[in-house]
Amino acid sequence: MHRIVAILGFVAWALLFCPAYASVVINEIAWMGTTVSANDEWIELFNQDVTAVDLTGWRIDADDGSPSILLSGTITGNGYFLMERTDDTTVPDISADMIYVGALSNSGETLRLKDSSGNEVNTVVGGADWGNVGGNNEIFETAQRTGNSWLTGVPTPRAQNVAEVGEVAGESVVVEENSVVITSTSGGSASSKGGAVKSPYPRANIIVEAGEDKRVFAGFPVVFSGSSTGLYNEDIPYATYRWNFGDGAVSNERIVSHIYETVGEYIVTLEVFWAKYHRTDRLSVYVTNPDIVISKVVTGEKGYIELTNRTTTEMDISGWSIGTPNVTPFVFAQNSIILPKKTFILSNVASKLQSEMAQVVLRSPTGAEAFTWSAPTLPKQSAPKPISAKSTLGAVNGATVDTPVSNPPLVLGATTLPVDGSALEASTTSVAATVLWSGGAGKGAAEAAGNSMRWMFIMLMTLLIVVAGFMLLRSHIDIPTAADEFSIIEDIIEGKIDIEDTHHR
Repeated sequence: MHRIVAILGFVAWALLFCPAYASVVINEIAWMGTTVSANDEWIELFNQDVTAVDLTGWRIDADDGSPSILLSGTITGNGYFLMERTDDTTVPDISADMIYVGALSNSGETLRLKDSSGNEVNTVVGGADWGNVGGNNEIFETAQRTGNSWLTGVPTPRAQNVAEVGEVAGESVVVEENSVVITSTSGGSASSKGGAVKSPYPRANIIVEAGEDKRVFAGFPVVFSGSSTGLYNEDIPYATYRWNFGDGAVSNERIVSHIYETVGEYIVTLEVFWAKYHRTDRLSVYVTNPDIVISKVVTGEKGYIELTNRTTTEMDISGWSIGTPNVTPFVFAQNSIILPKKTFILSNVASKLQSEMAQVVLRSPTGAEAFTWSAPTLPKQSAPKPISAKSTLGAVNGATVDTPVSNPPLVLGATTLPVDGSALEASTTSVAATVLWSGGAGKGAAEAAGNSMRWMFIMLMTLLIVVAGFMLLRSHIDIPTAADEFSIIEDIIEGKIDIEDTHHR
């Protein structure tokens, strides 16, 4: 009798004071976040036993190091323990039991639940892309435990999962707004606690996509294309679309073209209505002036066309075209970007615009002319042949040497134009060529000889004028002769004698 009492006492002590380690499991994982934000991740524990468990000192560690969660608090018997990432707004209207930091990777995790002694109590091997346990990253359904297996279902934080072990086969699932109703085709109930499980999340019955942000040009058409899908990514028939382009204009077309007349930043919204459901998406549109020019054209097979973006923002010229009047235009591929204040080099081999480069036109995707480059127009000239001209080389006894003189090239502004591979530059749509030098070698030699004769004539005339001036000056001035000089000397001598006689007296 005493032995029986001792055994019963030990069992009661074990039940009351020994923690039920194996009863606490990882029950639900929202690794994909929520319909509100992909960062709103959460993890739920479930205590399968009737006895409460103190989780102080317990841990949940991912094999890759994130997240690593130190637990605290108590999980009640047959109760749930909700951990929300970053803050308590992750799950609407349900308070978290604790907050943690660290993201769950969408490519999969292995999570290990350990007690305060470091013993591994429960392990979840998510596998690649969480393929072992489930979850849906598009409609934000979570991975949920059903006994020893997992399924994908509507989020049920701190509530019973959508199905239990042995109740998955032979049931039908009906999706209603904000709830999932599971009924058994065999007439039984899908859950001992009722056939409906309420979700705290607004159901994403339709998903709307307005597109990515755009950088466009003022005065040029921009195409907007909206899309909408149902709860399971199916197309929605007969949905109503409503665009607001942020500049006062609206449209009810799914795909629509719009022109912004003024530079600025605009918020574009797309609303989609389908039955009683309604959802909105939006994007930003940055409108700038289309200051892109054809800054250089180099002819020939090894040549190229250079485009310059003169704005302070990068420009996407996808769908734009460039060509000449007689050649099929080249269309720029998707994601053709010109950085701010940078150039875009298009080779003639790629564009197939190697000949007939007298005029090159840049057009928008709608065909509107954005910029026209025209080659300089040169006067018609006959091509002179190289000739020999006499030039004196003073280093060898005054000998003359025949030196061939070739015609120098024509110069347009600061650009030399060879026969092929020439660089033709323009900064406006029309360039007037100014010929700074023209003429053949014969003309240059004749002009040089004429200049020499002209200088000799000028020097001779100058000399004659100087001589004539000197003669004229001499005829008007009384210049003393040699006889006058002797008379002056005699006067000086006589005056000296008179002075001496006076002195002797």
